[in-house]
Amino acid sequence: MKTNEGLGYHDYIFILAIIVGELYILSFLEPRDSGSFSWPRIFLPNAWLLLASLFWLRSNPPETIKLSYDFPPLFIKILSVFLSYALLYQLFFVPITLHASSPFDLYKFLYLSSIVPLSEELFFRGLFLHTLVRDFKNIHTAAGFVSFFFAFFHLPQGLEVVAYMFLLSVVLCYLTALTRGIICAVLVHTCLNALFYNKLLVTHSDRGTFSFLIICGICWLGWKTAYAAKKIL
Repeated sequence: MKTNEGLGYHDYIFILAIIVGELYILSFLEPRDSGSFSWPRIFLPNAWLLLASLFWLRSNPPETIKLSYDFPPLFIKILSVFLSYALLYQLFFVPITLHASSPFDLYKFLYLSSIVPLSEELFFRGLFLHTLVRDFKNIHTAAGFVSFFFAFFHLPQGLEVVAYMFLLSVVLCYLTALTRGIICAVLVHTCLNALFYNKLLVTHSDRGTFSFLIICGICWLGWKTAYAAKKIL
């Protein structure tokens, strides 16, 4: 059932199902897995977001996911270089805060800094934000609503993290609206996750390997996207 404005109730049912599923996974893991960065707690919630969002994207692709831009391709190149320099600065000037007792390894960091940002952006700035903006024509209300749920899912990490996540989500929502796509939001989210988690790697050599892979990924994605945008423009 849809209104004349194109509001599809099935989209909201699907969004609600994803949110309920995410909450169920988190509540299921809470009494059984006390490790904040154990593989079940890292993998299961984000795998659910990613697979559900990809299923929806395949069946009902929105404009906010496509590589259709109305800004110069140089914008994405500058952004990718800036994020890479920020990562390099963090690598060399921010000290390691955890040592041999760190629960992290390189594989967890690669997952946390690639799959996690992609899954969250596909759902929150892709499916969720796109649906609200499409139907209610108000980016401010949509950004606030999406950011509330984004911050709520990070509640177990503490209230200070919730406040940070809300502000981050608002910025990413406006960036998505400005660039008419989630690629820039994915780049920013990837780099911020890398900046946060990279300092927790056990050894400096692992930090260097991880940083190199993330920088290559950011630059490749930035230039690839800019090339695609240039062909469209």
